[in-house]
Amino acid sequence: MIFRWMSMLGLALIALGTGGIKPCVAAFGGDQFILPQQAAQLVTFFSFFYMAINSGSLISTAITPIMRSSVQCFDQDSCYTLAFAVPAALMIVALR
Repeated sequence: MIFRWMSMLGLALIALGTGGIKPCVAAFGGDQFILPQQAAQLVTFFSFFYMAINSGSLISTAITPIMRSSVQCFDQDSCYTLAFAVPAALMIVALR
């Protein structure tokens, strides 16, 4: 019962954090440009911004299963701990 409660709390915190930051990041970036003088730079910013977001998603989707299946830890054939610890550590680094 406690694991279900903790899982729901974790999902709620993820939803709260994602819903609070994702819509704002693009808007904060776009607000840095003065229109119409910097219209070309604004287009370049959004091109690189979305390329970085989608590249990170693609890389993490490909690398995480590889880390899980090719590394052994705790006397098991797969290492879910590593597969979840690396993205968690990178999220903490990204906060700084």
